[in-house]
Amino acid sequence: TLRISTERGQRRVEFGASALSRGVLIGRYPRCEGADLLTDTHVSRAHVLLCRLADRVWAIDVASTAGTASASRPGQRRRVLGLDEGPVVLAEHRATVEWSPAAIRRAGDRSGS
Repeated sequence: TLRISTERGQRRVEFGASALSRGVLIGRYPRCEGADLLTDTHVSRAHVLLCRLADRVWAIDVASTAGTASASRPGQRRRVLGLDEGPVVLAEHRATVEWSPAAIRRAGDRSGS
């Protein structure tokens, strides 16, 4: 389960293993997950890609303008973060993305788009 939080609210979205293997984009672009919440222009149209590799879920900053960081070290921008390390901060606290790994499903997968 992914939780996206902004000043506009928050949402939980479930993704299956195959959607995460293909990758899920988070950002303002209408085809990205969370686009209706991520309206702040500091959040890039395509900000991070979530993907599952070697049984871990990763957040990969896809050349965002305002950067991505770990909530535990918000001043240090990073390109790749393991979501099992804790919440990820987008665009200097404009949004937070948090992953709950227990919800990865093998069947009944959601495409993420």
